[in-house]
Amino acid sequence: MEEAEVPLENLQEHVHHSAEHSGETWISWVALSTAILAVLAAIAGLLSGKHANEAMMNQIEASDQWGYYQAKSIKASVLDAKIALSTAPNESDAAKRDRYEKEQEEIKTEAEHKQAEAKSNFHQHEVFARGVTMFQIAIAIAAVSALTRKRGFWMVSLLFGIAARAHYFGTIRNAQSLRSSSCLVAIRDRLIELIREHEPDCCALESVIYVQSYKTAILLGAARGAAILAAAENGLPVFEYPPTRIKQATVGRGGAGKDQVAFMVRALLGLTETPDADAADALAIGLTHVRAQETVRVGIPGATQI
Repeated sequence: MEEAEVPLENLQEHVHHSAEHSGETWISWVALSTAILAVLAAIAGLLSGKHANEAMMNQIEASDQWGYYQAKSIKASVLDAKIALSTAPNESDAAKRDRYEKEQEEIKTEAEHKQAEAKSNFHQHEVFARGVTMFQIAIAIAAVSALTRKRGFWMVSLLFGIAARAHYFGTIRNAQSLRSSSCLVAIRDRLIELIREHEPDCCALESVIYVQSYKTAILLGAARGAAILAAAENGLPVFEYPPTRIKQATVGRGGAGKDQVAFMVRALLGLTETPDADAADALAIGLTHVRAQETVRVGIPGATQI
């Protein structure tokens, strides 16, 4: 397999040149980030090719082992037929048959091990190849950011450069017959199960939303409290972000709609299908927190911990 190519090799130089004549210091950070992204893309390309070659070698070795396994199987079958047709038991043939069967198991185990290694290496190849694509997109978006003087594009570029991956996502749905108090318990219990299963480092939430109905506000606040309680009970720091910042970090525009957020979440995480609106919002909050941790070092305000 061929290694993933990394175009736009000199793009960071053009961005840096633009920064020198713009008078905007943040563009210098764009130049630095594109240089780093270009290096990461090159490394990811090399690793992608390395794992692709190893996957091919593992697959060839597995095929050889399976061929050897079939040969041993034929020998064992011939001895079985010979022993069955023999009038007197032959201990030598029986010993050979037992040895062939034992060798078959060893060969089978080795072949399965090589197949598992091939599958693992091919998966790693796909991950790094996807990373190369994400880095390339990030570099291109950073260039657009420098040319248009739109800082929001740079935020999106950094998100692509992070190349995050969703380990798990979903929506907790309670039966309509449950009382509100029972729903809160169910939310808390399910979140605790997920925390113990996936062992996250922190919890990120959307800050309080202003709604017209006070009843809706009370229900949302109660559900939010159940989530905070589940995280706090398991020792996780809890952070919150306003809705506009989440949309700005994910889409590049604070007034983006839910369908736009869902589309960008799918693109940023490389999902095979678009998540539902609630799951997409949750993933967008996670992406915002990851970006906040990465960009706080360049002077952009971090998260608010509660």
